[in-house]
Amino acid sequence: MTKEDVYAKFVEHIKKMNQAEDLQIDENDNLLEHGYIDSLSMVDMIVFLEEQVGREIVIEDYDIRKFYTLKSIYETFFQDHLVSSN
Repeated sequence: MTKEDVYAKFVEHIKKMNQAEDLQIDENDNLLEHGYIDSLSMVDMIVFLEEQVGREIVIEDYDIRKFYTLKSIYETFFQDHLVSSN
């Protein structure tokens, strides 16, 4: 998956959670501060992330800020895997 593919999947998931098709989410937008997710939907996002990466995400192993933006999610959970698989 490319970075754009990852972003598109997460944006689509966030739109479904918010029941809002017109959301415009930038890669650097803080998902919590912008109200795209809250503490409850953060759990849903992490489950979705686990499905995408194919493994359990142990929250305690990460700085919570790694889950705040599309860019940090990509860099933390996808970038290294994609680079090493090429």
